[in-house]
Amino acid sequence: MWQQILKKDMSYCVCSGKNKTKGFTCKAHCRSKEMKKADPNKKRRKGYFPRKKSPQNFSTAHQALSTWFDNARSRRQRISSKYAPKKITFGNNDRQPKPKREPKPKRQIKPRTLIDNYFEMYSNQGKGQPTLADIKREEGRPLTIEEEQDYYKRIQMKKADPKKGTGKKPKGSARRLYTDENPKDTVPVKFKTRKDVQETFSSSAFKSKSHKRQSQIINLVEQRLRAAVRNAKDPKVKKRLKAAHTYAKQRKEASKQKTKSRSRGAFTR
Repeated sequence: MWQQILKKDMSYCVCSGKNKTKGFTCKAHCRSKEMKKADPNKKRRKGYFPRKKSPQNFSTAHQALSTWFDNARSRRQRISSKYAPKKITFGNNDRQPKPKREPKPKRQIKPRTLIDNYFEMYSNQGKGQPTLADIKREEGRPLTIEEEQDYYKRIQMKKADPKKGTGKKPKGSARRLYTDENPKDTVPVKFKTRKDVQETFSSSAFKSKSHKRQSQIINLVEQRLRAAVRNAKDPKVKKRLKAAHTYAKQRKEASKQKTKSRSRGAFTR
């Protein structure tokens, strides 16, 4: 079938003049005739069209190349000018820009004084509270007026501390969080592995406490495990701590539900 199409008579095609025949087949036929006239002996493959001969002279080639670059540059300029983004104005543009937020000032940590160091040293050594004579003897010089005032302030703060821990830091107190509290009310806590957490929550010391105190201990273990998982570098250690943290979160949720049910029961009564 296709051989018959190739052998089709194309004599009706007029390739030049005013009565030039339109259509794709006639155009292809006329083009092939031109190619045959140009070089009848050369075998040509389908779809081949003769290219323009490259210039033999270097100056001619350079001129042609520079012309091509100029045309490309002018075309690029036309396109960029045509599709350049336009500035869009919305109403009144006289609004002033928002002022930049100033960074928060860093919290200044009060520097430790000589008196603070002596109080901490004596408490760590189990000697109790240092006197002015002790500090003078250790330093080998008389204390200044500022150091003596600092010493008497520290004595007053020490007197303000209650004998038994209240769970909150008293105003004007020198105690720190989780320290100087009632030692009889403490519960030993382990959270290295999931088994350690389970043993902590099933110990008699933990079970003997009230629900409120148990919730505090569970929250403490969960917070410490969360920080440990975040700071762990070794993948094996991280996996072990994650398992313990998952169990602690489950106990925390169960404790929350128990607190809600208790408060609901108290409300209905």
